[in-house]
Parts: sequence; C-alpha cells; structure tokens
Amino acid sequence: MAHLTYGSYHCQGVQIVPFKTSMTPLSMFLLHGNLEIHVKGAKNLPNMDLVNSSIGDMIGTFCGKIQTSDPYVTVAISGAVICRTFVLRDDENPVWDQHFNVPVAHYGTEVQFIVKDNDFVGSEIIGAVGIPIQQLITGARMTGAYPIIGANGKPCNRGSSLSLWIQYIPMEYLPIHHEGVTGTYFPLRTGGTVTLYQDAHVHKGSLPDVVLSDGTVYKNGNCWRDIYDAISQARWLVYITGWSIYHMVHLVRDDPLVTNGSLGELLKAKSQGVRILLLVWDDPTSTTIFGYKTEGVMNTGDDETKRYFKNSCVKVLLCPRSAGKGSRAKKQETGTIYTHHQKSVIVDAVAGNNRRKIIAFVGGLDLCKGRYDTPEHPIFSTLLTVHKDDYHNPNFVTNKSFSGKMVVMDADIWIQDVTLEAWYENPESLECVRRRRWMGQLNWQQF
Repeated sequence: MAHLTYGSYHCQGVQIVPFKTSMTPLSMFLLHGNLEIHVKGAKNLPNMDLVNSSIGDMIGTFCGKIQTSDPYVTVAISGAVICRTFVLRDDENPVWDQHFNVPVAHYGTEVQFIVKDNDFVGSEIIGAVGIPIQQLITGARMTGAYPIIGANGKPCNRGSSLSLWIQYIPMEYLPIHHEGVTGTYFPLRTGGTVTLYQDAHVHKGSLPDVVLSDGTVYKNGNCWRDIYDAISQARWLVYITGWSIYHMVHLVRDDPLVTNGSLGELLKAKSQGVRILLLVWDDPTSTTIFGYKTEGVMNTGDDETKRYFKNSCVKVLLCPRSAGKGSRAKKQETGTIYTHHQKSVIVDAVAGNNRRKIIAFVGGLDLCKGRYDTPEHPIFSTLLTVHKDDYHNPNFVTNKSFSGKMVVMDADIWIQDVTLEAWYENPESLECVRRRRWMGQLNWQQF
C-alpha cells in the first residue's frame, strides 16, 4: 500500500490524449481557483509489457518476478499537465493514494486523468478518464471508480477502473493566505514594483505610448543595457545561470562610449575584486574527443565559454540535466535530450545610506547568440551592423533573432521558464539560485 501524500504539485509539460474520453459534446469553461484531487488507485490494468514478453519472461525468470506495467497517472487540462503521481513498478492494481492541491486558471472541457506505463525509454498511454468541467464548476465533489477508456473508445481492459475524487473551489471561496501562496518558494511580500521589458533593446519611439492608471506614460526600459549597468556597478557578486551563456555576445550595441561591450570582457574586468559565478547547462553533445572539438547539437557554446574563462577569476560550472530516479536508459535519455532552461542574473546594487542590496533579473532571455532583438525585428538589414556575427539557428545558416518579453520586479516571488524578468531586492533573493531545481544536482561549494 502506498503512503498517503499531500502537497501542491506543479508539472511543466504538455500531455495530449489522441482519443476521446467522452462520446458527448462538452462545453468550455474557465477553472480559476483550486482543484483538490485525490488519486487512490486503479484496477485490472492491462500488461503493457506483453509486446516484449520474451524479454520480460527471461527477466522475470531471473528476478523471480513477473514483468508487467509500471503505471502512473498524469492529470491535465486542455493538454496542460497540472500534476502526476509517482510510478509503481510491475503492478496491474496500483494504489497511489496521493492527494494534490493545485491552483488553476485554465480553460477546458475536461480534467483528464491519463494512466500511463513507464518504459525504459519514454512512456505509453494505457487509457484515460475524463471528468467534465461542467460538472466540477458546481463545486460538488466528484468521486467514484471510473472506467479507463482506451484508444478504441472502450475500456482498456475488462474491469479496468481508476478510483479518484476531485473538487473545484472557485477563487472567491478560497481563504486569503497571509503567509503567501501555498507551494511557492518565498513568502508573500509587500511594496513591490514592476518594470516591464520588451525585447533586449528598445529604441526611443519604437513602441506606442502606454498611459498608466495615474495618467503618466509608461517608460520602456532597455533590458540588456540595464543588465550591463547592473553588472558594471556590482561590488561583491555577479551570479549568472542559463541554458546558454556566450562570452562573445555584446550587451550594449548603440553606445560608442562602451568599450568592453562583450559579456566576457565585462565579466573578466569585474572579476578583479567581484565574485563571478556562471552556472551553464552542459550540452552532452558538445565535447572534445582526441583533440577534435564538437559544437554540439544545440550549439550553445558551453565548452567555448568555459575555455574562454579558464585561468581567470570567473568561475564556470557546466551542469548536465539529471533524471534523478529511474533506469539507466531513462537517465541517459534525460541527460541527452533534455536541458536546463532557467535564466538569471543576480548582482549586488546600491541601496542608499552606504548599504548594498541584492537584485536579480530572472526570465526567459539567454545572454547568448541570436537573442539581441528590438521591436523592429530586423531580418537582413542589420546583419553587417548590430547583428554582425550574432545569430543562432542550428538548423539553417540564417539570421534568426528571438524576441522575449521581460519584466523586473521589486519582490521576492519566483518565476521560472517564462519570458519574464524579475528584479528582487532582499537578501533572500540569493535563494532564487540555490533553490533552482537543478541546484540539487550540484555541490554549491564547488563555486
């Protein structure tokens, strides 16, 4: 029997069910509030490993155990995964007994419970249960043992069912969390201000005026210039994390007074007295074999950046993606085709009265090739000027710029894997690096 577990589980990903779980037309509704979900267990699941029966029989004979499905349940709304259970090995009647409390703001027709079989490489859908949102919005608790529908529109196995209950609590009926939002990294704080960025750089007059509620016109900032200034003014520390950090990228491209415009030159200059740490995703396909250097499938320049800062005071650590638990094949798959995709620039800054504070730019714009863009989104006209030697497209030899939307906040909240920038001002902001899910794979003291 599995242990009863509680918590708020947020999974990032998409889960598409390639068949219908309801034969009747369903209406679209907005779920904005909390979903209380309890996944108890399933019965009479099919043996999805029968396709490899000979291998399974051989392994089973050796181990003294029958090889069968390794089931788990993924819960999704309109394809967006909101939570999932753990995997139970070789069990056609699994009991998960897991409880989830999930904040939602999703449009959809159903909440789908997808029962899957975890394989050595990837996973396979066994079947699914759909709970119509039209029934949930009444606030009633839906509970029962529901037939698990397979790809043919019929139960995936004779007598197969999934036992669960689910209840929707609208936003207006939720208690106010004075300590903050449940399941988040940091407590709720007051006094925050927000500054929005669009693109890496915005020329004056290139965007329409936005009039704020107080009648003032919003002033657009220049993201990369602000990052450059923040690094330049740091006295104690500069911590940068990213999917790709390229030392040759120029943060400032329209100011002739800036002489050390490349990120590498700037960081080397600041490292004389300032602690500079770079935490970069390690592309396993980027390596050196018998003196031959490969750029890697993603062409992130991770090894090149590490070599550039070698013998300098800038510390660079390449961090691979780890699968955690699972088979060796599963870990190999995760380490090869999945990446780290968080980005942050954390520095100390002037706080007034001879004090320093911590600020952090956090969001979805890497400091690497092909990310410098403006609202004009030029394709060819700047190839010999602003974008000279700066494009990133591993599929085609063309100029492909990326436009991200950034935001800066004076608050201790955490945003990950979105095209936003967040500016934090409290000492606790350092936790936004230490609490990254991939920091658990590293020894922080290596820095």
